[in-house]
Amino acid sequence: KLPKVPEACPNGLAPTTSTTMMIALGDALAVSLLHRMGLTPEQYKIFHPGGKLGQKLMTVTELMIPYDSLPLVDKTAQMDKAILMLSEKNLGSVIIINEDGAVQGIITDGDLKRHMDANLLQKPVTAIMSTSPKTIEKSLLAVEAVNIMTENPGHYISSLLVMDNGKLAGMIRLQDCIQAGLL
Repeated sequence: KLPKVPEACPNGLAPTTSTTMMIALGDALAVSLLHRMGLTPEQYKIFHPGGKLGQKLMTVTELMIPYDSLPLVDKTAQMDKAILMLSEKNLGSVIIINEDGAVQGIITDGDLKRHMDANLLQKPVTAIMSTSPKTIEKSLLAVEAVNIMTENPGHYISSLLVMDNGKLAGMIRLQDCIQAGLL
């Protein structure tokens, strides 16, 4: 039973105290039911996929570009092939792999701009690529990917390679995270 308390409104007309008590009672009932039913955050995500909780619980796998759609270039290739792949896939980077499909590096649009010269097309991709691309495991939350990509203010990373137990599984882009409402 809620106590009978006067409203905070100086005229006693606007429902102030009573509405606050009802909100508190509603919250108490909701939390009580949550505990009684044993609802998990994952279940909330199912019931509220478009809400903030659903966004916060979105996984990297849900937002990543799958392996089959990635811009992959062999480490023995020249830059002309990498630039064609970069343009064809339009994802902002190309991933350099070896004959076994293992990641050797990455070339981003920014790398391309920094290395632009008259002989760029004839250079090997290994001369341009960054050899330590940032990665994230596919089982992690997408907000963790956002945190990694934005950890250095003024120098955001545009994408992360998504790994599955050490193997390339996909790519997650900051642009896709923003479109999903994570930033």
